[in-house]
Amino acid sequence: MGKFDTKDVLLEIRDLEIQGYTDETWVDIIKGVDLTLHRGEVLGLIGESGAGKSTIGAAAMGYARDGTRISKGTILFDGIELTTATKGEKRALRGSRIAYVAQSAAASFNPAHKIIDQHTEAPVQYRLRKRLEAQEDAMELYERLRLPNPQEIGFRYPHQVSGGQLQQAMTAMAMSCRPDLIIFDEPTTALDVTTQIEVLAAIRDIVDQFDTAAIYITHDLAVVAQMADTIKVLLRGEEVEQAPTAEMLENPQEDYTKSLWAVRSFQVDQRARPTDGTRPIISVQGIDASYTGGAKVLDDVSFDIYPGMTVAVVGESGSGKSTTARCITGLLPPSKGEILYNGEVLPAKYSDRTRDQAPSGADDLPDGRHRAEPQGADQRDHRPAGAVLFWPQGHRPQAAGRRTAQPDRARTVEVLQPLPAGALGRAETAHRHRKGARRRARFHHLRRGDLGARPAGGRKASSSSSTGCRRSWASPTCSSPTTSPPSARSPTRWW
Repeated sequence: MGKFDTKDVLLEIRDLEIQGYTDETWVDIIKGVDLTLHRGEVLGLIGESGAGKSTIGAAAMGYARDGTRISKGTILFDGIELTTATKGEKRALRGSRIAYVAQSAAASFNPAHKIIDQHTEAPVQYRLRKRLEAQEDAMELYERLRLPNPQEIGFRYPHQVSGGQLQQAMTAMAMSCRPDLIIFDEPTTALDVTTQIEVLAAIRDIVDQFDTAAIYITHDLAVVAQMADTIKVLLRGEEVEQAPTAEMLENPQEDYTKSLWAVRSFQVDQRARPTDGTRPIISVQGIDASYTGGAKVLDDVSFDIYPGMTVAVVGESGSGKSTTARCITGLLPPSKGEILYNGEVLPAKYSDRTRDQAPSGADDLPDGRHRAEPQGADQRDHRPAGAVLFWPQGHRPQAAGRRTAQPDRARTVEVLQPLPAGALGRAETAHRHRKGARRRARFHHLRRGDLGARPAGGRKASSSSSTGCRRSWASPTCSSPTTSPPSARSPTRWW
């Protein structure tokens, strides 16, 4: 008898099949997966990008992501069949009894509202607490999750805290209603190792304390070993194997699972820095930076990046890693020091840089959704906005005299080989690709010197604030989208 066999079953999924809409037809992406989760149990879903982890996590809430539909199977949550439940019934569950912690907190928080206001929305909406009580509870959760200044940090706006701290605040927001089930979709990916350990310990402590069940989606074996009681391995929408964590780590049965475990011993040879006088492509020389002109975020930072080499900038959350990247890209002018590109001093502001200096501005965000626009067609650019097409340096369409991106197509196809057949030539929008595919797409932008800026005459992506709705899936009271093909649907900011 297993550890959780004596506890009540909270979530039971049987023969789940989910289809995705592509090439004007529906294709199977989840193929008959079963899942049983008891109260207080943490199930780890692991697998490579595109295995179906996040899709199953969303389905556990009775939700089908944009361009997908639940075509077969049952999803029973505490006696409630989610596949046949009404929108009102599912809305009453989400945020109060089922919470979702997304990978990208930056895309989930509304930048126009303070963190604590977004935290307290769900418990107030569901009449679990009054606003002041919800604020006090938020501060207690911030302290449990080891956030600095827990009494004050919630009264900041999302852009005023680091990415790691924002991820911790999002985890606290998911806990605000003490839900029965939490879906964690790689919530510690953006955290440094020190913060990650603390957050995982805090999450595990709260899960145990409130007897909360959780589905933990990750590709990190070290994380799943710390968090999960049971591990389920997925590959291309199918279950490979499932076993208790200790058994799975010590004695995996399937070849694919063994290959995942073998990655832990992967090593590469380190390259030596050039000694023949090779000039660095980027040279950061003694830069200081701050956001308000007050306390320094960067203090005398210097390093060089040579051709063909990678420089890893490592540090705790809030140590200034992303700020350094913003200084290099010109998004945040340094208050002191210089940044050289091929020996030439770069203007501090991005707007003052020429096209020849543009490659130094390539900036890859943690989630490809930030730069791949999810909206519909933009006729002024003569391509679907967000399509997997790349303009090589010097070939971006201008207001007049447009030129084609065909010279770069062969390299684009080579980089994006793992994508579904024919994706490059279609109007494939960003939200219809798995996260790993979006990251490959964005990486190719960087290699071609494409800054990811909006095309001339193009329009900005819509945001949740434009609709007046500031809710994330930790506290969603907005209506869920239907599961019709993307062409027949209005755009959504959630995914």
